[in-house]
Amino acid sequence: MNADRIDLLGRPFVPLISEAEILGRLAVYAAELNGRYADEPPVLVPVLSGAFRVFAELARLLTVPYAVDFVKLSSYGKGTEGGSLLLQLPLSQSVEGRQVIVVEDIVDTGRTSDYLHAYLRDRGAARVELYSLLFKPDRFAGQHPPTAYGFAIPPAFVVGFGLDYAEAGRWLRGIYALAE
Repeated sequence: MNADRIDLLGRPFVPLISEAEILGRLAVYAAELNGRYADEPPVLVPVLSGAFRVFAELARLLTVPYAVDFVKLSSYGKGTEGGSLLLQLPLSQSVEGRQVIVVEDIVDTGRTSDYLHAYLRDRGAARVELYSLLFKPDRFAGQHPPTAYGFAIPPAFVVGFGLDYAEAGRWLRGIYALAE
């Protein structure tokens, strides 16, 4: 693999966003959270498996107290397209009356963000915010866009920094777009 192109499962991907750019955006967002939540610790809810890397880097930069719980959703579809949503790992603690920040790797159509917003509000969250590293505004058709996001990207299929293609590419340090 070279820096200009990588192959995953026989498909070509090209660099889109560097690790340095990602870490810079996460530092800005962490500083905002450190100021906003100094008096009221939020509950951070990373969405597994894709957001683990985003969450790990963000958590490292936070200086305010926070609680953590995880959810895992699966989208059963074919190839690079999503299918039906299935909650595989629900919350393990109460979020009633709490400020909740969902941490996502990517918001595409908005189906997952709408689902999670309803799920958390049904469990009594006082406020639900969504931070996503990546946002595809051209594909978004949901009711609950990200409260904040790192990068708006075109409607390309992407991998890296936790995002995968059939479990390949999560380990990539930056974001890569499908070249086809």
